[in-house]
Amino acid sequence: MKITISGKQMTVRPSLKELSEKKLARFERFFGEEAEVDVCYSCRHDLQYVEITIYYGGTIFRCEEGADTFQTAIDEALESRSPLHLAKAGRMPEIPYRVFHCIDDAAVNIYAHSESFIKALGEGYDVQLVKIPHRSHTDLSPKAAYLYREAILNSLK
Repeated sequence: MKITISGKQMTVRPSLKELSEKKLARFERFFGEEAEVDVCYSCRHDLQYVEITIYYGGTIFRCEEGADTFQTAIDEALESRSPLHLAKAGRMPEIPYRVFHCIDDAAVNIYAHSESFIKALGEGYDVQLVKIPHRSHTDLSPKAAYLYREAILNSLK
């Protein structure tokens, strides 16, 4: 994963660069090496801001937060887009959820991620956990890939 860190009208300290790289390193297991991440720090209106943009497979993921410190800003920015944190806060939309998890996935622990997310959603949500046997991270079988595409297309209806 290529991470570019910059500042608007400021110089980013080495310690802040290290913090940013450490916080964002965990996303490499989801996106892999081909993802590109832009992190931009700035100060506005007595707050310290971070803008994070991840480019992956033609999709752009973006978040921005301002706080009293850059460390708090980056923590809040990452939490603001985390499905697990949004579910715990009761801020997930009431739509059907299909969670796909490859059983042999060494990168993402099913209990720490998929099952924690489902538990955090709580009662009242239409949730289905689809466990894909004999597959590793993002390695869907043709049948599982079909089910995945169908789940996405059905959610758009």
